[in-house]
Amino acid sequence: MSDRAPELTRFIEFLTARFKETDAVFATRLEVSERELTLLRTLVAEGPMITKDLGGRFHVPVSTMTGLVDRMEKKGLVRRLPGRR
Repeated sequence: MSDRAPELTRFIEFLTARFKETDAVFATRLEVSERELTLLRTLVAEGPMITKDLGGRFHVPVSTMTGLVDRMEKKGLVRRLPGRR
């Protein structure tokens, strides 16, 4: 198995590069930043979240996440609901 490690490493690097390229294409087509696309994917996978939890998830201050969510809300990509979540 150790003799296949370099081959597997190259394959993983190839897949990673392809996923990044695909993300860039999706972001361009949706007219969103890659960070916005990542946030959308997170919300789809995890469901509604409060801004504080999103900030922690993305390792950014709550103010930064609030700005991102505000921009996305103006684009009609997300909707804030009153309440805790």
